Amino acid sequence: MRPRLIPFIIITALLAVNIFFSSCSKHKDTPVPVIPAKPEEPATPVQDEVIITSLSVNEGRYNDTVLINGSGFNLLAPGNKVTFNNKEAVVAAATGIQLKVAVPLSAGTGVIKVVNGKKSATGPAFTYNYTQLITVLAGNGSLNHPSGLAVNANGDIFVADEGSNRIKKVTKDGVVTTFAGNGTAGSTDGSGVAASFNHPFAIAIDKNENLFVTELAGYVIRKITPEGVVTTVAGSGVKGYKNGNGRVAEFGELRGIAVNDNGDLYVTDRYNSNLRKITTSGEVTTYIQTGGQTGSLATIAIDYENNIYFTDVALSDHPYSVNSAYKINNTGITRLDVSAAGFSSYGLGAIAADSKGNKYIGSERYQILRISPTGVKTSLSEKPAVKTTNSLTVNARAFYEAYGMTADEKGNCYITDDYKNQILKVGLQ
Repeated sequence: MRPRLIPFIIITALLAVNIFFSSCSKHKDTPVPVIPAKPEEPATPVQDEVIITSLSVNEGRYNDTVLINGSGFNLLAPGNKVTFNNKEAVVAAATGIQLKVAVPLSAGTGVIKVVNGKKSATGPAFTYNYTQLITVLAGNGSLNHPSGLAVNANGDIFVADEGSNRIKKVTKDGVVTTFAGNGTAGSTDGSGVAASFNHPFAIAIDKNENLFVTELAGYVIRKITPEGVVTTVAGSGVKGYKNGNGRVAEFGELRGIAVNDNGDLYVTDRYNSNLRKITTSGEVTTYIQTGGQTGSLATIAIDYENNIYFTDVALSDHPYSVNSAYKINNTGITRLDVSAAGFSSYGLGAIAADSKGNKYIGSERYQILRISPTGVKTSLSEKPAVKTTNSLTVNARAFYEAYGMTADEKGNCYITDDYKNQILKVGLQ
């Protein structure tokens, strides 16, 4: 090794040692980061069970106040979900042990349930008391002796306005327009106001929303399409009694009309004391020959099972005058039991059926009897809570003059008040 390289090697070694110790010193001065411990999550509070101990009342009407007593309720009113027979109620106030709620509309009878978060409780049964409400839907000079009624799926009412020889349409808001007929007494076919009617009396509507109308003085049956095209289905226009096809047939005093799901028509021929059937091909036959034993045939209705119902109007000199309603099905003809508390069967007239199987029967004692599919009877009395629209007032004897009746899918019943030329809406809420 050359002597001149020795100092270079020594210096290089010393520099390396210095760098090493400097590095070690820096590592000793750098603090080691401390990772903080993860805080413990607070324990989830255990929710109290919801318990219903009692109700302030066990029955009531729409919007009545009910106090629900118990425990485990949410202190905030919106935090509680309360239902009556599965219909949600408004919670007005809440504490941990009591809820103040309003009975929901048309709740029906059933149990009360309270839900608070993930907890719930079912309480005792609550009996819902329906309230009758009558609304004057239309009138004020727009109708002239309205008789038959029919309602479509939208809630529009079609009226056989006998005095004006027109078919009127009444919307849900009470707006009245002429659907067909020019006001001249006649039986001319045509479209809309080009057609004429001769005292239109009863009216029915099929599943395709075609209307069928009987003429009291024309002795024919007319059809009106949804577009307003009017044609004659059956009847020669001469008063009589003859079966046959279409215009060959003869009718007496056509009162009621109804249509089944197949499109077959049934009419009450009061003059001839029988029920007549008209098929979709126009063939007219005698369906039931009463021989006058039911007094005097009035209106007719068909329910969702194609059962036929009709009423008779008792005649004072008739030995079989019984003021009854009848049902016809595959097993024959039976008399309906119309006995009910608060309902007089004197002078039964109008009858209707809705899509849920309820039947409605009107009497001359200002009443309507509703019979449910299970046979539960509700009498709509002459003294309900009355509401009016269009600045009209309910006629005190409206049901006495009622001849036309129909019912919609919501269970509202509509009747004609021939005495004051009005359409009344009768409902339970």
